[in-house]
Amino acid sequence: MNVNVFFDVFYEQCPNLYMVLVYNNKYYFTPLDVHKIDPKQYLYGIPFEILDKLLDEKNSTDEKRKLNKFFNKFSEVICFEDYIPINCCNDQDFVKAKKQSKNRKQKELPFLAGLRRANMPDLTFKKLKKMVDEKLLNEIKNNGFTIVRTDEIKRRKDITIVLKQKLHKN
Repeated sequence: MNVNVFFDVFYEQCPNLYMVLVYNNKYYFTPLDVHKIDPKQYLYGIPFEILDKLLDEKNSTDEKRKLNKFFNKFSEVICFEDYIPINCCNDQDFVKAKKQSKNRKQKELPFLAGLRRANMPDLTFKKLKKMVDEKLLNEIKNNGFTIVRTDEIKRRKDITIVLKQKLHKN
């Protein structure tokens, strides 16, 4: 089992965190909330082969397996380990995980591609709070825009620059 954590500072005001899990040619990609690591909000659509490797051992026959050890170790690594700067576009695990995540029912759109004049649905606002500072997100919403997201890292844009351009045009 290989666990990769990517801390993306492309959006200076809104850093993002991504997790890529790899096991036996199975890949899993998910964006994480940089402000809180909560096991309940992650791992949607994870392949069983990977999930099985992450779950704690049962202490009794009727006990459900949990992810406590995994997320404790995960949080520890994020807080205390040194990081290695890389370009996500060139990381093979990242690229393969993104490709496999496109096949999931609920497609992840973790990169910000621009703004569109439209009301921002509450569900979109809730999802974007993981990626964008809430004050900035409220400013976007209150000005009648929603954020256009993409799953292609090469199409992403710095949302603060796009926001300044859009708000100054209107």
